[in-house]
Amino acid sequence: MPPEDAAEEQRRRQAMGARIRSNRESLQWSLRDLEQRSGIDKKVLQEIESGSVDARTGTIARIARALGCDLRIILVGADEA
Repeated sequence: MPPEDAAEEQRRRQAMGARIRSNRESLQWSLRDLEQRSGIDKKVLQEIESGSVDARTGTIARIARALGCDLRIILVGADEA
């Protein structure tokens, strides 16, 4: 993957993680709360929120369901959804 593609992919992951964190924090949930509601390990959630891993769509869908928001909002943001 060319460096500019890798950088764009990293920005995409970080933006998605920020949207997850923002939704979680708007509910005043801790990572532990989201872990309990989604069934996804807290460490994995931390990695997704930081953008350090590229999560599968199914994992992101579980997070969106737990947060009570549309998957598209997590994937592309409210302005694009």
